[in-house]
Amino acid sequence: MKGPTLTSGSNTIPAAGSTPFLYNTTGTDFFGVCSYNTSGEAPTVATDYLGTSNSGTCASTVTDTGSTAVLTSLGSPYATFGFNLTNTTSTYGDLLATLPNPGATVNQVALGAGVNVTQPSGVYATSLQLIATGTY
Repeated sequence: MKGPTLTSGSNTIPAAGSTPFLYNTTGTDFFGVCSYNTSGEAPTVATDYLGTSNSGTCASTVTDTGSTAVLTSLGSPYATFGFNLTNTTSTYGDLLATLPNPGATVNQVALGAGVNVTQPSGVYATSLQLIATGTY
């Protein structure tokens, strides 16, 4: 995965970091990703993006409501989100997951963000690239 955190002009929402960050109600600014498999060959998701550090998992706590998720839709315990800005903005990006054997798989990527009342308003966006690299 390659790309920056959320930005609006010169304002940014801080990356969750390389240690998975708990989505909570404390008003801490963060942007992060967690990933899980829904079918096929199960990939090994990198620890930063597994979403299980608080005993919650992406698969069981994140729901796609088709609109903005509210805290109650994330279940309890909440999933954790990671985003290693140092690696994701490097030349080759950051490892999201590996697939040990060839095969079809469906892997979901959930994005999470939170801001407190001091975060400047604006339309925040990012452009993330998911890169698949074959090994022989």
